[in-house]
Amino acid sequence: MNPALRRTAIVCIVLFAALFIQVNRVQFFEAYVQEDDSWCNIKSEDFDRMRGSILAGEEPIAVFEESENEAGSRYYRDYPQGEYFGNVTGYASISYGANHLECAASEYLDGSADLFLSDKILASLKGGEQTYGNVLTSIDPEAQRTAYDAIAEVADEGSAVAIEPSTGRILAQVSVPGWDPGLVSSLDTEAAGAEYDRLNGLESNPMLDHAINEFAPPGSTFKTVVAAAYIEKGLGDADSMVPAGNRYEPPGAGQPITNAADQCAESELPLKEAFARSCNTTFSQICNEELSPRDIADMAAELGFEEKFSTPISSLWASTTGGVEKLEDKGIRAQACIGQNTVSASTLQNAVIASTVANDGIRMDPRMLDTITNAENETIHRFDDEKAGRAFSSDTADELKKIMEEVVTGANGTGSNAYVDGFTTGGKTGTAEHTDKKGDPLPDHGWFIGWGGSDSDSPDVAVAVFLPEYGQGGSSNATAIAGKIMSQVLNNPSEA
Repeated sequence: MNPALRRTAIVCIVLFAALFIQVNRVQFFEAYVQEDDSWCNIKSEDFDRMRGSILAGEEPIAVFEESENEAGSRYYRDYPQGEYFGNVTGYASISYGANHLECAASEYLDGSADLFLSDKILASLKGGEQTYGNVLTSIDPEAQRTAYDAIAEVADEGSAVAIEPSTGRILAQVSVPGWDPGLVSSLDTEAAGAEYDRLNGLESNPMLDHAINEFAPPGSTFKTVVAAAYIEKGLGDADSMVPAGNRYEPPGAGQPITNAADQCAESELPLKEAFARSCNTTFSQICNEELSPRDIADMAAELGFEEKFSTPISSLWASTTGGVEKLEDKGIRAQACIGQNTVSASTLQNAVIASTVANDGIRMDPRMLDTITNAENETIHRFDDEKAGRAFSSDTADELKKIMEEVVTGANGTGSNAYVDGFTTGGKTGTAEHTDKKGDPLPDHGWFIGWGGSDSDSPDVAVAVFLPEYGQGGSSNATAIAGKIMSQVLNNPSEA
């Protein structure tokens, strides 16, 4: 046999054998392992070798740099964008391991994933060259910075998520206040420890990604879920007349449901008008008198409630209706149906709701990873879009788009701040009351969810913005922030 062919045959045999062993090892011996990608360990020796970069668009947001000291050459993690992307990258620290993407994508960054099996074998045949990979995310760096700056300009705390509806690609995932992972990742363990302790001592807890791990009453944004259940069940459409009024007393309940500003005095209104004016009385009555608790719970579940998302960064908990399907008390149920009491949601969850409406009722799994490249920057893997399922029909989605457009462009809509000139936009504002552990009232949360595109048939971006405990003007500012994010994305479309 020709020597070159013999070497090629040997390499192929070794590759197939190694692949067979690895597949069987994972399938039969590691199938029971349930990974937690919120934090993972990194060995000290891992800082003696290269680790791949994390990128947003073409911009590196996490890189390994070389450091010369008395002990010789070591690598340390640097984060060129600092606080803008800290909640996305997390840290890779010799003292504290890794979290967020540094952990969730660690097998790609350090080259230990099965994708690199052939690279490892070929590298060993060439004399032990190192294998590592780069992670290219779906994050649009300009959208990320726009969202961060817009929140930081008006609030000390807040979060935002922007999604491409047709794919589920996350274009921005912002948590304010931000933090610089480079300080925790320093090779100076004393300095890293001081910064780690400082960050953990802050009441705002910046190292927690508030976009996916802060859960709060969603307020009137939850009316989108109720409207979806109402329309999907065939009870009406955007133009159907629904009960309104400025006061509703649920049967057997002690506390009546009222509106924020007596804005729904008519006894009946078209659904799109009641939605635009955000009539609490309308959606409480629909829930108690036309829908069953199971109808609400099922629609919420179709939209992602009770499900932990993994993008691949995993949320710690799931958004929840708090068992609305079991609520016999119609007073509590009435409150739940306007996003209060038992219901809580994350910013990512609310972005998924808006994205599902924009995508004609098909819910896509939110994802943050686009491609993996090897050390030579050759693409070795592309991540696929994944459908979570159809939450509701395309006809229902069309009606939901109509009522959400009315919020932004209608004469009585509460979301005009989200309007983007030259594009079709829709959304829903939300103000959520909440209390401290003693039951004393705290400043209201402000919410907005929405979508925008060249037309309502195929919106290009869906967003959710959350301003916790903002108080007066919270939903209005959240709406304006969402408008800025959508404008950035729509006026500067990505080539991805």
